[in-house]
Amino acid sequence: MTQTQMIIPDALADMFPQEELDPELEAYLEPGGDLGAYIRHPLVYSLMHHEVMNGYVNKQLRAKQAAADEAWENGEWHSYVFIHERPYRIGAFQEIEDELDDPAYWDLLGELWTDSENIRQNPDVWFDLLRSERGSREAIMNTAEYEALAAMPDTITVYQGHTGARDDGWSWTTARHTAVWFAHRFAELEHDDPVVTKGTVSKADVIAYFTGRNESEILVPHELVRDVTSTTLPPRESNDR
Repeated sequence: MTQTQMIIPDALADMFPQEELDPELEAYLEPGGDLGAYIRHPLVYSLMHHEVMNGYVNKQLRAKQAAADEAWENGEWHSYVFIHERPYRIGAFQEIEDELDDPAYWDLLGELWTDSENIRQNPDVWFDLLRSERGSREAIMNTAEYEALAAMPDTITVYQGHTGARDDGWSWTTARHTAVWFAHRFAELEHDDPVVTKGTVSKADVIAYFTGRNESEILVPHELVRDVTSTTLPPRESNDR
């Protein structure tokens, strides 16, 4: 059955009104395979998109545009950023960063970092934001994370799981097994060798310590990691968390 032959049951007609796709969404429409096309708009995602869904996603776009406009008008910056789809939130943050005081800047940036799934797609943007000289940088962590970092020794042993082709930026961990898991994950995605790098950092250089994803994540500029050694993992090593 082709796209034009698909019939929408009467019970679903209100949910899927038959419309032309909004031109703004049309600009983000990407061809797909047998499962349909893709829309990756800053406010609306539609995976396996079919033309019968046009009315539905048009309605989503109008609703989210209205919500974003309202959040902007009311200075609800957290809401404004998170109304956007995940890959576009860091761009939305850049739009409103000058509206934030220092604690709010770091608090929201920390939440975006731990929520993001595409750090590697925008490394320069992230690193510029994390290098900010704003005060109250400790607000990037919650109270428990801040206290846990404060209790660590002045020199911290850290690990990073990556591939032979590239490292993983500022994201390190105090747990080697977590680094091993990420090394294997990236190796499978990139068809490369899994590598674990070990080093030490001064606690004073650490930007943040995050525990929200059970990764014991240390955020620190790569160039400030000392005593670095890297090991290519053998295929037999477990990649279980």
